[in-house]
Amino acid sequence: MKKNLVKIGVLVGVCLVVSHFSKTVLSEDGERRSLISYADEVVAQIGDSLLFETGLTQHIVDSVGAKVALGCLENSVDYFDTLLFRRVALSVLERNSRIDGAFILLLKKKDGANVRLEAAAYWERKKDSVEVTNCTRDNCLLWNSESLIWETVSKDGGLSSWIAPHFNLLIKKRVVTYACEIKLSDSLFCYVGADYTVSKVYSMLNGWKAGRIGYPYLMNNSEEFIAHPNSDTRTLGEIGRAYGEETLVKLSENIEDTARINPTDYYHLNTVSKAMCWENVVRLDSLGWLLGVSITDQQVYSNPQYFNQQRKNCMQSSFAYLGGLLIFEILVILLLFRKEEVASLVGGTVLIIFIVEIVLLCHISIRYPSIDFSDMEIAKSASQKSKLLREGVENNKDTQKISTNFDRWNFSMLLDEDGAKDYVNLYRRGLVGKTDLQTFLVPVGVYVLTVKFTDSYTTTLSGYVWQIIPYGQNIQPGILFPDAENSNFDHKDSAFVVGGNHEKSIFYRWHFSTEIREPFDYKRFPFDYNALWIRIWPADMDKNVILIPDFKSYNLIHPSFKPGLDNDVIIPGWEIDGTYYSFKEKSYSTSFDSNQSNFKDGFPELHYNIILRRDYFDTIITRIIPIAVLLFMTYSILWISKREDALDVAIACAGLLFVAVFEHVNLRKNMDATGVIYMEYYYFATYMLLVLASVNAILDSRLSRYLPEYLGFSKLMVIVYWPLLLLIVLVATIITFY
Repeated sequence: MKKNLVKIGVLVGVCLVVSHFSKTVLSEDGERRSLISYADEVVAQIGDSLLFETGLTQHIVDSVGAKVALGCLENSVDYFDTLLFRRVALSVLERNSRIDGAFILLLKKKDGANVRLEAAAYWERKKDSVEVTNCTRDNCLLWNSESLIWETVSKDGGLSSWIAPHFNLLIKKRVVTYACEIKLSDSLFCYVGADYTVSKVYSMLNGWKAGRIGYPYLMNNSEEFIAHPNSDTRTLGEIGRAYGEETLVKLSENIEDTARINPTDYYHLNTVSKAMCWENVVRLDSLGWLLGVSITDQQVYSNPQYFNQQRKNCMQSSFAYLGGLLIFEILVILLLFRKEEVASLVGGTVLIIFIVEIVLLCHISIRYPSIDFSDMEIAKSASQKSKLLREGVENNKDTQKISTNFDRWNFSMLLDEDGAKDYVNLYRRGLVGKTDLQTFLVPVGVYVLTVKFTDSYTTTLSGYVWQIIPYGQNIQPGILFPDAENSNFDHKDSAFVVGGNHEKSIFYRWHFSTEIREPFDYKRFPFDYNALWIRIWPADMDKNVILIPDFKSYNLIHPSFKPGLDNDVIIPGWEIDGTYYSFKEKSYSTSFDSNQSNFKDGFPELHYNIILRRDYFDTIITRIIPIAVLLFMTYSILWISKREDALDVAIACAGLLFVAVFEHVNLRKNMDATGVIYMEYYYFATYMLLVLASVNAILDSRLSRYLPEYLGFSKLMVIVYWPLLLLIVLVATIITFY
């Protein structure tokens, strides 16, 4: 009967432990579901923005086409040769600054089905101007046997609304085309159309907040990519087969069968980012396209305040759950077993529970690392949340859902221009009434080629940095790294550039090599995260210049895709979790110039951050396993020693203590850390147990001489040895990670 009860008690305990681990895993699964749910909203917003953009272009082209129909008569060929007619296509470009090209084709049907090109004009948007190309039937690259438009018209007798993607032979770029047909007479008709380059389409998609969760892409019904970060021209299935990714092949096979793909069914190693991702794909029926987003499975880069609270909540739950389980198991043992059996069984139960708790706490600390955030980030968070809630009330939206999503997905880093401008506006509001100085926004970018640790706190980096100064603003070009001990900037080139909205700027680029001292925190070693950051200042300190990231220079901006970091960068002993830009609130207590009213208080200083996660497997091999061997040897000495072996036990413990101290000193020397680090608690526990083992042997030897009935502490030490060790480690884990 007792054996059966024991089995039941053990089974219940095991089930409870397994259920707690399952609960933790399900909690993480809930995090993933929350991420995918948020991604659904982002995809819907991107889809709405894309439909609005394409709808606007369709309206422009259709309305221009209607004007052509009203203005053209039977002598339309003569009318086409006039400047007024050629300006028809130009008006398409003028009404939408995102369109990259516009064309008009005049066609004539002869002999029934034969179609002949009479003339054509194509306007291409350049960086600083628009250029027109007049074509005839003999030289028109828009209208030849290699043109997709020619194939579509000649075979189908008319253009579909959207043709995507195809290669425009005239401008030598892959484009997406919308065209409308205008019938002028029974034999004469023309087409007015607009082109987006595929790079422009991707830039638009990526600018609609997709960078917060991954990267977007767009496909036609044949699974050819209209927009892709690598401008890949292969189909989805071809990419999957080329990289051996069966998940992508499966997605390709099933994509025609549903209006929406379930992301959880397609979890794979992304071929672009080399990170684990889900695929969220929806069909845009009005366009006949497929919009997708690769959702990166890396949730550390969300609201740091949320993550810190989530870590504490998980740990508190773990304390309560496993503490209750420990009490339950001890009560079962006390009720069912004799007194002489209770001690060893309780010791074994405590041992198992403590191991589970330590592993669980370390797992939670890795899953939800501690992240610091500034007062500016807190203020920005509160300001944005209040604004969203007000808009939600005005638009009769679910404010509870808005609040929950914001708390979960309010990113602290800069992932798009809107986020950067939010910080800047917050700073500007703080300047009201203090100074009338104008603030200037200057985009900068960083590309790091090499990273090398020269010691525990010094890092050598090299790469490129660039700056885009708006034309006409008297700002001194140049970049400073204020934390650098040694820096070298080699000016490479500069150029006059014109942006998509015709804004003029001057572009400067430098190659840099620098040595930076970083205040790394090794307190949580070997489960530590550290941020290697580059503080970036403008060279012109006389003006109120605020540097912001040049988002347009990066195809992939999500931190897990490591924007601004070369793919070949390797840092021994560390894994690179991601890179991102952020603002840190700084107060300099000086104006840096003769204008004493220009004190930079709460100034948004731009940082480029590289997040490093310790490769703890190496530490387990080189640090934890040797300590475990020492502890097992100490335990074996306690197990086999006799009272008359006191001197031998003391000598053996002294030898083991010397080895432990040597390893400890070596750790401190290599880390050069300040304060106590997590790994040192293992050494402290080892010292304590070695001393206790020696004291136990001496007491047993001495007291047995004077007290013949003395039973000794050896049996008790054998029982409490492992629970005492793990209790010390558990307390240290709680102090370090909670």
